[in-house]
Amino acid sequence: MPSIDPNKLAGNWIYDFATCVMCIWFPITGFLVSCHYILFPDWPIYFTSFLSKEDLTFWKLLPMGLVWFSILQTGWMNLLAMAIIMQTYVIYFNRIQLEYNCSNNAAWSQCGGGGFMSQTTVSVFREFGTLQKYYRQLEVVNVIFMDAFSIVIVPTLSVITNLALFCNYSMIRYGETMNIANFIILGAWSGISTLAIVIALTFGGSIYNDGNKVLRSMKNKDWDSKARNKEMKRFVRSCRPIYLGYGTMYRARKTSVLRFLQGINRGTFRAVLTI
Repeated sequence: MPSIDPNKLAGNWIYDFATCVMCIWFPITGFLVSCHYILFPDWPIYFTSFLSKEDLTFWKLLPMGLVWFSILQTGWMNLLAMAIIMQTYVIYFNRIQLEYNCSNNAAWSQCGGGGFMSQTTVSVFREFGTLQKYYRQLEVVNVIFMDAFSIVIVPTLSVITNLALFCNYSMIRYGETMNIANFIILGAWSGISTLAIVIALTFGGSIYNDGNKVLRSMKNKDWDSKARNKEMKRFVRSCRPIYLGYGTMYRARKTSVLRFLQGINRGTFRAVLTI
């Protein structure tokens, strides 16, 4: 493992800040949505919208609101745990992966001036013989992690995409008759969910992009003999870049953010044409 100084690694500051924001934001979000349910029980997204206004009394809404709050908080806490796990992976796994970059101009130990790049590396990760062993172990760790957590990636992208489209359509279609509180809530749902996915896909694309660079550096480095160079090229051909995704169905790359935003914009534009 690299020798990391938390006072110099900007990734730690990003991780701590994002974790604190999520730990505060997730519980508050459940509380605010529950309050919104009490204030606007006739919204179409709530099951109480099927009831008549005479049935929407405070004493009937209160137990329903408590149940709704409990369900929301349970769901939000599960999402919080999943988000912290995925955040830990995308921030630190790429930092470890860069230890295998054999390019001289990419060696972390040669970067000074403080900040994210000012860290000490372990040279054994880039030595012939041990590099193949440790890099294969890194691939196994990635496969195990992806098998356990990647199954939620595609459904999450689908849900967030449809949520953003629903919010955008509602604001466009009913913006003139909608009160300001509901308009702000829909805008916040759309903006925050889209921003979260964009950040996750950006880190995922960075992992895949840097993985390609690591493999190219292994292949192009001179290992002091033709036999070693040939063996290393054969090893690189057996490897695939580390990625964030679900099997061969979906892999986060540099273009994933643009495709996601393109889908949001295309869906919103089609909704406008439909109106």
